Amino acid sequence: MQFNNFIFKQFSFAHYQFIEHTLNIMKNIKSLLLVSLLLSASTHSYAAEQTIVLDVENMTCVSCPYQVRKSLERVDGVISAEATLETGKAVVVYEDSLTTVAALTEATTNAGYPSQLSPEQLVQAQ
Repeated sequence: MQFNNFIFKQFSFAHYQFIEHTLNIMKNIKSLLLVSLLLSASTHSYAAEQTIVLDVENMTCVSCPYQVRKSLERVDGVISAEATLETGKAVVVYEDSLTTVAALTEATTNAGYPSQLSPEQLVQAQ
């Protein structure tokens, strides 16, 4: 009888330790999930779709708008781009969390077509 009592106590103690260990693991997991949730909430930025008009220089032939469009489309965050030879302008739709106007004008400049935000665009922004 003493042997059975000893085994029961050992089993109970081991079972208690197992449950206590499991609860500690669950608390740690809960803490990690809470921290990750807080970090993701604080660093999450919401992308806003923006449309801008750029005045583009040096477009002199029918292939120039194609080159301008391709240079803009290579920029991460650009959704669409269209350039027109007749007006010398490019209309760009992009996600503002992924790129900037400076990156867009740099892309066209590097392709040989310096650009800047159109004056009419500046009036609309104010």
